[in-house]
Amino acid sequence: MSKKIVFVIVAVVLILGGVSAFYFFNQNQDNFSLTRSESKWIDDNQNKLIDLSILTDVPIINDNGSGMLFDFLNDLEDDTNLVFNRLSYSDDDAEVSDYALRKKDAEKNDLVLYNDSYALLSKDDTYYLDENEINNVNIGVLSGSEDKIKKALDNESITLTTFDDVDALILALDNKSVNFIALPKLTYFAEIVEKDLNIAYNINNCIDSYVITLGDNKALNNILTKYFKYWIRNDFNNSLNSHLASSYFDYKDIDEKSQTKFRSKRYTYGFILNAPYEASTKNGLQGFNYSLINNFEKMANVEVDFKRYSSLDKMIEDFNNKKIDFIADNDSKYSIKVTNTPAVYDGTFDIIADENTSLTVASVESLKNVTVSTVKNSKIDNYLKKNGIKTKGYDNTRDLVNSLGSNDVAALDDYSYDYYIRFGLRSFKRIRTLDMGSDYNFALRNIGDNEIFNDLFSFYLTFVNKDSLISESYRNLLNYDSSNNTLRVVLSSLAIVLMALVGFMTYKILRRGKKYNGKLSKLDKLRYTDNLTSLKNRNYLNENIPRWDSSEVYPQAIVIVDLNNVAYINDNFGYPEGDKVIVEASGILIKTQLSNSELIRTNGNEFLIFMVGHDEKDVITYIRKLNREFKDLSHGFGAAIGYSMITDEIKTIDDAINEATSDMKNNKEEIIK
Repeated sequence: MSKKIVFVIVAVVLILGGVSAFYFFNQNQDNFSLTRSESKWIDDNQNKLIDLSILTDVPIINDNGSGMLFDFLNDLEDDTNLVFNRLSYSDDDAEVSDYALRKKDAEKNDLVLYNDSYALLSKDDTYYLDENEINNVNIGVLSGSEDKIKKALDNESITLTTFDDVDALILALDNKSVNFIALPKLTYFAEIVEKDLNIAYNINNCIDSYVITLGDNKALNNILTKYFKYWIRNDFNNSLNSHLASSYFDYKDIDEKSQTKFRSKRYTYGFILNAPYEASTKNGLQGFNYSLINNFEKMANVEVDFKRYSSLDKMIEDFNNKKIDFIADNDSKYSIKVTNTPAVYDGTFDIIADENTSLTVASVESLKNVTVSTVKNSKIDNYLKKNGIKTKGYDNTRDLVNSLGSNDVAALDDYSYDYYIRFGLRSFKRIRTLDMGSDYNFALRNIGDNEIFNDLFSFYLTFVNKDSLISESYRNLLNYDSSNNTLRVVLSSLAIVLMALVGFMTYKILRRGKKYNGKLSKLDKLRYTDNLTSLKNRNYLNENIPRWDSSEVYPQAIVIVDLNNVAYINDNFGYPEGDKVIVEASGILIKTQLSNSELIRTNGNEFLIFMVGHDEKDVITYIRKLNREFKDLSHGFGAAIGYSMITDEIKTIDDAINEATSDMKNNKEEIIK
C-alpha cells in the first residue's frame, strides 16, 4: 500500500475518531453520571435522612418552602432517591449543619446558587446606564455593606450614609434625606416591588452570594457537586424565571384572574432588520432586542410575535393604528397613548467617514455644511434634523452601510458601528462620538389590556443584567455561541478538511514530479487561530514580535487582560462554564476593539492587545471601558488589566509585555480565597 493511501486512511480515521469523541463528550455534558462507588453510596443511604440547614425568607430562593433551592432539592431527590431533612434557620449566626444554604462570600468548594447583585433604588424615574454618570449624590446603605458598595462605585463624589435596618433606610429615601438607597435586589425583592421602588442602576460588581456549603462526606460532596452543575445547566433558568414572575405577582397583589388574562393575550413587537438589535440569521431571528424580549417571554410565560417591517414609516403607522403592541422608540410622533420603558441603551452615536477623510467634528454644529447618512426617521435622524443638520435617510442600517462611498459621512449608534466595522465599514473610522441627551428605550401601547405587560416589562428591563444578555446576544450574532450548532459546525469543518486532504492528494498524484515545498494556508490559519474564541493565539504573537519590534510607528501599547477566578469557576461549575466566561470576554474584546489593534488569547484566561497610534490617554479610556464591560461577565468576577506604553525603540515588545503583566498583577484581585 502506498504511503499516500496510508496517509489518507489515517487522516480519515483521525477525523472520524475526533467526531466520535466530540459527539460523546457533548452528549454527556447534559447528563448526570456517577461513578460506581458514588452509585453504591446512594444505594446504601437511600433510607437515611441527610440534614440540610436552609436560610429562611429569601425571596425566589426560599420563600415559605418554595423557591429555587426547593426546586433543586426536589429534582435531586427524584433523580437519586436520596432524602434531605430540611432544617430551617433565620439567624445567620445560628448553629447549622455543615450542609446548608448560607449567605456568605463564596469559597472554593461552595456551590453558588445565586449571586445577588446590589442596585441603586429611588422614588423617581431616574435611570443610569453608566456608573460614571452617578456623581455628587448621597446613598443610604445598610451598616456592614458600605465598604463593598464604596469599592464597587469607586467615586469620591458619592457620599454613603449608613442605617441599621431596611425600614430606616426606606424612610430616609421617602423623606429625601438621601438621593438613593443601595440594596441587594433578590434579598429585598419584596420591598422593591411592594413599595414600587425604582431600580435606577444595577451595581453588578457588588454582590451577596447564596451558596450551598458542603461537609466532610466526600462521596456526598461529589454527588451534590455533579448534580448541582447538571441542574444549573439544564433547570436553573426555568426555575429562576418561574419564581421571579410568581413573586412579582404576589408582591404586586395581582390576582389569578388578572394573571390569566395577561398571559392569554398574544403581544406583537414590531421591528425592522437593524443589526445588532434585530438580525436575521441561519438560526432565525437574533439580536439585542430579540434576546431581551425572548428572555422576558420565558420569565413572564407570555407569547410575543415578532412582526418585521421594511421601513420605520410603515411600522410607526401600524403602531399608531394599534396593530402592534410595542416597538423600539425612535422619538417619533405617536397619535396614541404611549408608555416609555426605562432606558435600555445610551444615547451616544458615532459620526463616521472614510479613513482618509480630513473632516473634523467638534460638536453637532460642525455638521451644518455636511449631509449625513442615517436610518430614516430613526432617533439619530430626528436628533440631527432638530439641530438643523441635513440628512439622507435609508430604510435600515444595512442599506445605509452598503450605500456608503468614500466621500460620505454617516451617523450610527455605538453598537451598530462596532458591529458593522466587521462586515462593511472596514475603511471607515469614527470621527467623533456625540450624545443626543436621551437614551434608547421601548415604546409600549398604553391601553388597559396592556397594563400588566407594560409594568412587568419595564420592571424586568431594570431588574435583569442587560449587559450580560447583550454580550451573549452579540456572541450569537458573531457565531461565537455554538451551543445548538457545534456538532454541525465541527462536522462541516471536518468534511472541508477531508475534502481538502483528498484534493491535495489528488493534486500530488497528478503532479508526481514535483516535491511538496510549502505549507497550506489553511493550516497556517489553524496554527494562528485560537479554537475557542477565534482570536489570534500565542503562535501568532511569537511570530509577530520581531515585526512589531522593528516598526517605527509610535506610540504603541501592550494591554494584558487576565480573567479573575476562571479556575474556581471550572472547579465549581465545570469547564464548559469556564469556557463560557472566556468566550464572553472575547466577545467584549471584539465588540470594543479599537482601530489599529490586535486581539490575542495568550493562554487559558489571559488576553493580550497590541495597539498602534493610540496615546496613553486613549489607552486608559479604553481600559476603563473594558473594566466596566468585564464587570458583567458571568459569575461577576471581572478581570484584572495592566498596560505598558512604547514611545521609542528602546523599549521592546517583550519589555512592554513584562511591564504590562506586572501592572496587571498589581491590579489583580482574587475574589475567591
